[in-house]
Amino acid sequence: MDLNDVTSALPFLDQHLAMARELGYRRSEARALLNFGRAHLAQGETSRALKVCRNALTIFVKCGDRRGEAEVLEHMGHIYIAIDRPLSAIRVLTKGLKIARSLENRRAEIRMLDNLATSSEEVGKLKQAHKYYQQAVDASREIGDRAMEAKALGNLGIHLAVNVEGFDAIECYDLALAAAREGGDRDCECTVF
Repeated sequence: MDLNDVTSALPFLDQHLAMARELGYRRSEARALLNFGRAHLAQGETSRALKVCRNALTIFVKCGDRRGEAEVLEHMGHIYIAIDRPLSAIRVLTKGLKIARSLENRRAEIRMLDNLATSSEEVGKLKQAHKYYQQAVDASREIGDRAMEAKALGNLGIHLAVNVEGFDAIECYDLALAAAREGGDRDCECTVF
């Protein structure tokens, strides 16, 4: 996210939040808080991002909005990864993954699996990380999302190349490149190269 876009968005977020509170629209209030959390993370204000995300989470839970709850937990996972707190990331992402799976939200599931894998690697749980990366690849294939499959394969390839002695990641990268091209994801295609 471009910092200039974030800065220009803040007044609109303020209006959204004020209107939601005035009208008593709790879900809309939670959504505004989540967007503030995203903006604060983009600006590097991680403590503020966590604070507003916790407030959004509380509201989504009280409203029984499981999709919103999962979305906030996923974003909190990003924040914890950004501030090098992988155990906290694992905790919130595990909760979010459980909710995403119960809602059959496969794309959220795949993103959380990828972030869980990254966090598991950070704490030295390499077998668990491998399991999460492989689940992300499998889930991407199940839903036929070639762009997500490409990213998952690329991440799996990096994981294996770094952590498995003698592993040649070329096969993973070739599969990732093919998936990225088929999925039309030029950014991922460039990353694989």
